[in-house]
Amino acid sequence: TSIFQNKGVQQVINEVLFKNKFSEGIQFPEYYQLFSILGYTLALMVIVECAIDEWASGLHEHIKFTKYNCVTLYNKHVEKLENFDKKTQKAKALP
Repeated sequence: TSIFQNKGVQQVINEVLFKNKFSEGIQFPEYYQLFSILGYTLALMVIVECAIDEWASGLHEHIKFTKYNCVTLYNKHVEKLENFDKKTQKAKALP
């Protein structure tokens, strides 16, 4: 099995993107209809970073996970993946 087949990961994705009719996955199906590996990767990167941030002080402080407080993290990870893609293409490191 791979990380993307983990039931916990799928539950988080469902809860964050497909919870109700106001969720982004429902509001914007053109972006989430075939949720890609990239989509899972970005979501997981943001979720993990937000979870780590909850322990930044050494004690657990709950941070509500919303698109508003995580959009900066998401955009940062998108930029990193785009830079990685450009560099690997230039170096012909990946097919």
